[in-house]
Amino acid sequence: MLIIFIIFLVILLILAFLLFMRIVFLIDSDEDKYLIKAGGIINLDFYPDNELGSVRFKFLFFRKDINLADINKKRRSPNKLAEMKKEKNKFSKGSGRINAYNIRDILELLLKAIKRLTGKFRIKYMDIDFDTNNFFVNGNLIPLFSYLSTEKINICINFTGRRFISTSFYFRIGSLIPVIAGSYFRVRKYLK
Repeated sequence: MLIIFIIFLVILLILAFLLFMRIVFLIDSDEDKYLIKAGGIINLDFYPDNELGSVRFKFLFFRKDINLADINKKRRSPNKLAEMKKEKNKFSKGSGRINAYNIRDILELLLKAIKRLTGKFRIKYMDIDFDTNNFFVNGNLIPLFSYLSTEKINICINFTGRRFISTSFYFRIGSLIPVIAGSYFRVRKYLK
C-alpha cells in the first residue's frame, strides 16, 4: 500500500511540475540564436545554415543533432502520396452538419480563443531595431515606435539598414489548459 502511495505521489509531483514549468522562447536574429527551453530539462536549439539548418535537441544528459537538409532529402514514395490523396478525398466530403452560420460562429470563437491564448504569454524583453530603407517613412515612424516602447519592449528605428529582433517570452502549460478546454467545449456544440 505504501509503495502504491509513493508511486502515485511521484506521478502527481511530475504532473504538477509539467503543468507549472516555464517554457521559454529565445529569439535573437542578430546572432542567429533560436532556442526553446522547458524547465531547464529540455532544450531545443535551431542553427541556421546555408541550406535549411540544423536542430540540437537536449534532454537531461542526452543530446541529438538533426540536420534538416537530410530530412528534406528523404522523399515520400509515389505509392505513399497516392494513399494520402485517397485518404484526403475520403474525408473531404462533408457530412452536412456545419452550415455557413455555424462556420461564422466557430471562427468568432476561435479568434476569441487565440486572443485569450496570446494573453497567457509573458514577455521578458523585446528589442526590435528596424529600418524601412525610406528616410521619410523612418522619420514618421520614430514617434510611433517611441510611444510603443515600454520597460520590457524597446522598438527603435534606424537609418543604417540594420534589422533585427531579440526577444524572450514564456508561458506555462497549466495556464493554457483552461483556455484550450473552454474553447473546445464552446466549439463542440456546433460540431454535433
